[in-house]
Order: sequence, then structure tokens, then C-alpha cells
Amino acid sequence: MVDILVSIVVYHTEPAILERCISSILQETLLVRVVVIDNSTDNTLERSCQKLGVEYFHLLKNVGYGTGHNVAIENSIVEKIPYHLVINPDVYFSAGVLSELKKFCDADKKIGLITPKVLYPDGCIQHNCRLIPSFFDLFIRRFLPKNWFSNYRIKSEFRFSNYDTIMEVPFISGCFMFFQTAALKQIGQFDERFFLYMEDVDISRRMYAKYKNIYFPKVSVFHDCQRSSYHLGHAFLYHVHSALKYFCKWGFIFDKERSILNKRALDFFKNSYQFHNEGKKV
Repeated sequence: MVDILVSIVVYHTEPAILERCISSILQETLLVRVVVIDNSTDNTLERSCQKLGVEYFHLLKNVGYGTGHNVAIENSIVEKIPYHLVINPDVYFSAGVLSELKKFCDADKKIGLITPKVLYPDGCIQHNCRLIPSFFDLFIRRFLPKNWFSNYRIKSEFRFSNYDTIMEVPFISGCFMFFQTAALKQIGQFDERFFLYMEDVDISRRMYAKYKNIYFPKVSVFHDCQRSSYHLGHAFLYHVHSALKYFCKWGFIFDKERSILNKRALDFFKNSYQFHNEGKKV
């Protein structure tokens, strides 16, 4: 039986980048099924998938990030594959990462979503664990200089944790999302109203409302990303459009659940930190 179904959504991705990602996955000793969903206008990447022996679906049109992954997630649910990994094509890692994540989740079925430590290619940490943003929070992140509201960023991106401890987080970046399939079946798949961006915030908070979202720094992956949404252009417009849809869904001002979930995550870290320190004193 397949242990993990991995879905990779691509859009005119460079073949070498996709092949690096797939090769990372195929190193694992687990039974892993890889599905590439291609939103591109051509099927150039089919050759890479054939070479590496993974499944390829060309959707003929760009249906968006979440909708593309839903094609594969539906397979995981129907075939009762225990875990589903959503991964960006520009992510790569060493052998053993998926095995460690699966082992940790096997021991606690309350975990619905887990992510490892994510690094830039130069080894610097990507701060991909965050509090669920308010409309004001998102405005700060997208439009104001990084040196403004620095204390806010330390808290909202869990920088105070040094990213070296296991912790609960309400929002996990979409570049690497390791789901328990049964949990996905319960909370629902990606909301297809979000073409690109904010779909990871939405599914993270829905998962955290019923399960645990875990940051697991004992293994790490590399994410060779480009922060295109910070620049004017199609990506920026997609981000604004998705943000408006997101806050129409959850509330521009009043969002009681957001406050509850964020407090739960911060309290978890505070209690874990106190327990760890008290243990050192004994």
C-alpha cells in the first residue's frame, strides 16, 4: 500500500527544478506515489515525468494552485492513502525527511498537518510558521518596510522561538504541507475560490480548528523560492484578489476564531517553554 501521495503543481517550471524535487522524493524508502499536475500551456514537463517514472496530468488550462492539488488530494481520499504531501517544485531535501515526518505523525493521530524546518539554499531559515493574519497584519507584511513593526514580525512569524523547537502553529506555508488524509477528508480540500495565494492560510486554519498543526525542526528541506508577490505584476494582483476573497470569507475586522486559534498556539509555546526550562533546573 502507498504510504504517501505527493502532489506537485507546476506552471512553466524549469525541467531541472522539477526533476530535482522529484528525485528528492524518490530517495525515500517509503512507498511514495508522485503526481505532477501541470497548469502550463504546453506539456514540456511530461518528458521529465516520464524519465523519472511519475504520473503526469496536463490540465490544458491554468486552474490555480489549490484546484490543481485537489485533483491529487481526491485520489488520496478515495484510495485511503494515509498521508498526502503538498509540495512546491522548487523544494528539495535529503533522504529520510518524509520517513521522519510520517513516524512522528503515526505516533499522534491528532496531528492533521506538519511541516519541517524550511531553509533557503544558503542555509538561512525561512520563517514560514505564522499566526493567522488580520487584514491589518497582511497590510504590514505586504506594503510596509521590514524594519517597521519589527516586534510585530517577531511575534507573528514565531521568530521568538528561534525555529529550533517542536511547536503548534496555526498557519503553515503552502510550500511544504504534510497532511493526514483522514483529517483532510474531514475539514475539506483547498478552497477553490483562491486561484493563487491565501489558500494555505485558509486550509491551515481550518485544520488547526480541529487538529494539531505542527512545526517539526528535527528534519529540514530547502526552498529555492522567489518572493514574486512583493512586486507589482500578475502575482501581486493575484495576492490582492485572493486576500479580498479571504477576508470576505472570514471577516475584515471581526474574526473571533482567528484570535482563539492564535492564542492557542502562543499558549502552547509558552507552556512548552516553561516546562522545558523547569526540566533543566531539576
